[in-house]
Amino acid sequence: MEKLDIKPCPFCGGEATVEFSSYANKPEKGTFVYVQCTKCYARGRMILEKKERNEILRNTLCEPAIDAAIAYWNNRVPLPVDE
Repeated sequence: MEKLDIKPCPFCGGEATVEFSSYANKPEKGTFVYVQCTKCYARGRMILEKKERNEILRNTLCEPAIDAAIAYWNNRVPLPVDE
């Protein structure tokens, strides 16, 4: 599968990266995968992957969650045009 490119932040134009976060006291519940701007910290939709963070980082089975997070981030809604 082809790796998706992450678009720049729609708010500030900064670089965005895929990030991972889990419940602090219950990592076994799963890990959130999302895209976040490194400049203004805007964040895209969080996708819950039912795996612990360490398991995600050594396994390629979470690629659908990463691809979904990137796709949501890259989706831009056009602004309405005044006529």
